Amino acid sequence: MRSLTGFITSVLLFLTLCTKTESNPSVMDIEKLSVTVVFLRTEIIERTSFNNKTYEILLRDPETGYVQPKKSLDVATGLLVADNKILYLVTADHVAKKTSIDTEIIVKENRDIPYSFELTTLTGVTESPNWISHDTADIAVLKLEPDPSLKPILREHFLPLSFLQKELVLPDRAKPLIMLGFPPGLVVEEYFSPLSRVTKISSGLLTLNRFDTETPQVSFLLDNPGIGGYSGAPIFELPGTYLKGESIITSKTVSCIGFVHGTHGDKSGGEMAVITPAAKVVELIEQLRGL
Repeated sequence: MRSLTGFITSVLLFLTLCTKTESNPSVMDIEKLSVTVVFLRTEIIERTSFNNKTYEILLRDPETGYVQPKKSLDVATGLLVADNKILYLVTADHVAKKTSIDTEIIVKENRDIPYSFELTTLTGVTESPNWISHDTADIAVLKLEPDPSLKPILREHFLPLSFLQKELVLPDRAKPLIMLGFPPGLVVEEYFSPLSRVTKISSGLLTLNRFDTETPQVSFLLDNPGIGGYSGAPIFELPGTYLKGESIITSKTVSCIGFVHGTHGDKSGGEMAVITPAAKVVELIEQLRGL
């Protein structure tokens, strides 16, 4: 039995190394996908709840009486998407609501060099970002009109909408998936890139309440938890070979299947990432085509 397991493992490794993706030459591996993922950093005023009301936290100097808001850095992840010539930034709705024209956007350039700019240079407006939110899902899209100076830099950074899963269907639970995002505390200096996490689906489609609005949305779960800063992070299905029972399955599919909403857990310590299906993004963008 042990020798048979070793043989299957060797064959699986060989097939994985031999798997080709010529049918999708523009987006074929994690490195090429990583440039479509963006890091969002927004300075926000911290808040707290008291008697079912939300208050901003202010700091008062006891000597001078000077009062100033307590600020912190909110970090999250987004995805650049192109619907033909129309460009969008996609992230979680609860992330979008915290952004401002001063939100810093950081992308990975060649050789893991960071390039940063303010959100206002992506939208072409100096007013608050005009995010369009899905009616029920934790998804929001922002139509972009990049500054001319950004266009040559961002030319290869947009994922075609056709690579987002259009139907409400999920990959095989046995198939490994990749989550690309940015954790809190990530230092952006000489080098920079999103972190990739291998994960698998642990549920079918579910109706769960959103943690931010307590309203129901279609979701699915992954077998490991999300990480702070991964809100809005895309989940990708990539070409590869995997074991399903005693069978060796080879897939050539390249698609984004969902975006991180949050983490579901209980007092026992068990936690799983809650994902909003990418089909909700496609649905929203297709609705915008008629406007």
